[in-house]
Amino acid sequence: MKCLGFILCVTFCGCTCRFAAQDLSFSDAVRNSVREHGGHKCVAIDLEPDGSMFVAGRPIKLSELKDIISVPGIPTPVSVLIDVHRMANHEAIRNICDVCRSNGVEMVTVKGIFKGLDMRNSRGIP
Repeated sequence: MKCLGFILCVTFCGCTCRFAAQDLSFSDAVRNSVREHGGHKCVAIDLEPDGSMFVAGRPIKLSELKDIISVPGIPTPVSVLIDVHRMANHEAIRNICDVCRSNGVEMVTVKGIFKGLDMRNSRGIP
């Protein structure tokens, strides 16, 4: 019974955090997503296989990305790290890169991530 209580608590807390992230303003989400990568600080964008994008757990649209450079309180020059799910569409990655570069983002880094239980491809197993 102790284990079940822990699982319920983790599940409940996870849902609460997800809903709270959706309530963040775009600027707050961008500031919350800043993290260290390769010796400098980057705004992290998650790209899912269906093309949906998230900044600090908040869903965003491609049209909102043009405002990243104008968010106060983020490190300058502005760098973006795109965490791309391995099944994401290449066109979606290119679109994000194009919008960021055309709006003054200094550096865009793309990093493939492996989510879920199927880790065969991350170990080189066909």
